[in-house]
Amino acid sequence: MVLAEQLLKDALLYPQPKTDNKIDEAYYRSAISRAYYAAFCVTKNYLEEHHITIPRKESHIFVANELKNNRNTRKIAAVFISLRDYRNIADYDDKTPSGLANIAKQSTRNSQLIIDLINKL
Repeated sequence: MVLAEQLLKDALLYPQPKTDNKIDEAYYRSAISRAYYAAFCVTKNYLEEHHITIPRKESHIFVANELKNNRNTRKIAAVFISLRDYRNIADYDDKTPSGLANIAKQSTRNSQLIIDLINKL
């Protein structure tokens, strides 16, 4: 989570000249991805601590489904799935998404929210 926040902060504090905004895009995409993985790892560890075996194949979908299917984590699931969708956009879409900076900000907030909620369980 710290790396995601630092990438976002760097992109916002030190924007690149308009001729080289691909660097800003890379910062935002990386921040989104790192934010997701911070939340994913905390969530995965929580599930494993509660004796849920996470399969190697399709682990991200499995974790999302476990959140949805557990009464205690159902509310977290929607935020987690939204964060995962943003990460997929950041990692796989060739076209620069509109509002990428805002997506990065929302992703870091959502990641921290998930981490905080999981840690309170």
